[in-house]
Amino acid sequence: MVVQDGVDEAGRVLYALTEAGRAELRAWFARPVQRASPPRDELAIKLVMAVAAPDVDVREVVQEQRRHVAQALHDCVRRRAEALARAHEHPEEMARLLVLEQLVFHAEAESRWLDLCEARLLRLTPAGSASD
Repeated sequence: MVVQDGVDEAGRVLYALTEAGRAELRAWFARPVQRASPPRDELAIKLVMAVAAPDVDVREVVQEQRRHVAQALHDCVRRRAEALARAHEHPEEMARLLVLEQLVFHAEAESRWLDLCEARLLRLTPAGSASD
């Protein structure tokens, strides 16, 4: 699906799509991304394990993750603003902007999910017994 297509100034090998490669790429663009089996989510696994572990304060696990997500969201929003400012002069920034938007939405969704987890934990666990 690819063939060697020369070398750049730095000596790196360049590749090009064959006709079969271009056809596969067109077919890939035409197919929706399947959501049947979500990817492994380490945070969900960590929280499930923390709920079951007698010596872990699951609320602290949630709070630590919340701090991390807040920082990541802040960084992504800043980088998105920078990309937006350059997008009108540099159309190639659009690809970067789309990726940054996805990162922002993922961080916002994770933050909302952590809020839900914390609310459920507060209702299900009497105060002071999370790590007792």
